Amino acid sequence: MRIQSVTNSTSFGKIPVLQCRVEEASSGNINKATLYKMEPNKPEDAREIKYSKNARCIYYDFMVDAGKHISDRDYYLLQNNKTKEVIACAQASRHFRPDNAEFNGMTTFIEEMSENPKYVKGGLPIFAHIALNSLESNDASVSTSTYTSAIDSLAGSSFIQIDTGDWILPKDDYRSFIKQVMYDSSLDYVENLDTVG
Repeated sequence: MRIQSVTNSTSFGKIPVLQCRVEEASSGNINKATLYKMEPNKPEDAREIKYSKNARCIYYDFMVDAGKHISDRDYYLLQNNKTKEVIACAQASRHFRPDNAEFNGMTTFIEEMSENPKYVKGGLPIFAHIALNSLESNDASVSTSTYTSAIDSLAGSSFIQIDTGDWILPKDDYRSFIKQVMYDSSLDYVENLDTVG
């Protein structure tokens, strides 16, 4: 998997965030993919999520947020550039974990996530992007719950499972996690939209 960051200064719906390469589980073929940030107020984005069998887990909240002026969640789709098939999807928001909680402070919580089993660890580009955002926001952790269907990407990563069953990436591990994904996946950042596709 190879990831390249893509910058964009305006928001007109589906926003390309980064590019990567993902491996097909059955054949080992490498596919180019793009991670998109989806916008709830854009009907085209809503249609794309509604009709993707691999993005159903984020559809309900996406539609709830479509009626709001500003959403407090971020929605992501990682798509195969050639087939437009969804490889992974996620929704995330920021919350405060109370002082009596393990890994207290601001956390980016991955509320829903799904990986298409046709691909090997397709959620890693999303985890890496969320970890980078959390590093820039100075959040204390990134967390997700036990019922996520992205266990393939969580297992063997820097995320640790705590007593509650949640998976946590502590702030101290952001950089090493991102660097490890960069090393394992040949993660590489670029600066313009011309490379999308």
